[in-house]
Amino acid sequence: MKKVIFCISAMLMALTSFGQSNESTILQSGHNNDVTVAQDGWKNVSDVTQGGQGNEADVNQDGKYNKATITQYGKDNNAEINQKGNSGVANISQACNSVDNTVVISQTASDGKDCPTCQIQTPCSTCGDGDHHGNGDGGDDNEHGNHDGDHNHNDRVAHGNSYGSGSGPNLANVNQEGKHNKAYVDQDGKGNEANIDQGGKNNWAKIDQCGKDNYAEINQDGSYNKANIEQNGKENDAYINQDGHNNDALIKQGGEGNYAITTQNGWGQNSMITQCGKDLYASVTQKN
Repeated sequence: MKKVIFCISAMLMALTSFGQSNESTILQSGHNNDVTVAQDGWKNVSDVTQGGQGNEADVNQDGKYNKATITQYGKDNNAEINQKGNSGVANISQACNSVDNTVVISQTASDGKDCPTCQIQTPCSTCGDGDHHGNGDGGDDNEHGNHDGDHNHNDRVAHGNSYGSGSGPNLANVNQEGKHNKAYVDQDGKGNEANIDQGGKNNWAKIDQCGKDNYAEINQDGSYNKANIEQNGKENDAYINQDGHNNDALIKQGGEGNYAITTQNGWGQNSMITQCGKDLYASVTQKN
């Protein structure tokens, strides 16, 4: 039997604790649910609301001014937030009809300069001139059409982080319902934003961001879909929208100011976009 923490006869209760100016609030109902919160630092905030049956929530915060919110219902779901550094914001929501869903968000605040080098064997072996690979500022000067103003920066104003250029925290939002879905977010840097919205069953989504001011968004519905976004650099935008069954989409971006979008409807669609440079634009739309 699972260990039940802060549960009294399956009735709703709240516990707020303060230590070193950290704040943790837990609201629990249902039965056989677990919540574990570990805070080390200063002015970290954790807010967990949980109902249903057999759910598990874990929050680990090390640093200051981090904020973690988990709202979870349904049955046999798992939600985990790991924050290291300062000013990370992470939100997980799993709906009442969620069954056996998993969400893991990991955030590390840094200057965004220690990202892996953008190296792609095809179509390019190195990203830019080699002087800026590590700090995410690299990329050549190629431009594919007049897409910079139309797609890159305007979309960030409409959808992305509102804290400005490199000045804000990392932000991650995951909303999930359905059955057996899995979502993962890993952020290293500052000013990055990741959003995942999933319904249906047996879907898988992952966003990896390294650098600053990158924006990634995945929307999936249906079953057995897979979406993966990897961003390395700064001010890149990536979107994956999938509705149907057994679709697979991958976007990899390295450099600066690149824009990529994949939209797939139906079944058995496959798409891969790889961008290495500056101000590149790519769009894929598939349906059957």
